[in-house]
Amino acid sequence: MSSSIPISEIIGMPMIGFGTWQIPKESAESLVATAIKVCYNHIDCASLYENEAEIGKVFSKVPNRKDLYIVSKLRSTDHFTHRVAPACQTTLENLKLDYLDVYLIHNPFRFSEQNEPLYCKKEWVLETWREMVKLKETGKAKHIGVSNFTTTKLQWLLDEGENPENNQVELHPYLPQKKLMSFC
Repeated sequence: MSSSIPISEIIGMPMIGFGTWQIPKESAESLVATAIKVCYNHIDCASLYENEAEIGKVFSKVPNRKDLYIVSKLRSTDHFTHRVAPACQTTLENLKLDYLDVYLIHNPFRFSEQNEPLYCKKEWVLETWREMVKLKETGKAKHIGVSNFTTTKLQWLLDEGENPENNQVELHPYLPQKKLMSFC
């Protein structure tokens, strides 16, 4: 059995990753360092988790960047055309990286800059997606994708032409997501 999931027939995503959600800032550095020490190389991050700067301290000490597979996510308050690239740059600076292996839209809805929910409109999702495509074209992210997208919202992106290379979702026996799995 392979230890990685093929992505775009170019590189593989390690099947097992270390998630950094709900890791407090004060614990992030030591926990991620330990994860890497015990051979986790796929580290899942997000701006929303507010611990990327601490995690970046660990990444800066890894001798070979290619030994890591780093995923991060664009938060809902950054789903504006003028905020996508700066948000990615902030993530890269916090994580002490030149590029992300995968950059995801964390969810399909937008929050105002005051953190108030604005929900989901097709044109907003597509505007954000077009900016994500630019990040891939400039090398800031090797792969781009989404998180928590339904089949309807995935279809919007497929119709746009640049397919998401990843849809990170909750999936387990109590939430099998059969329709979504079949679609993907």
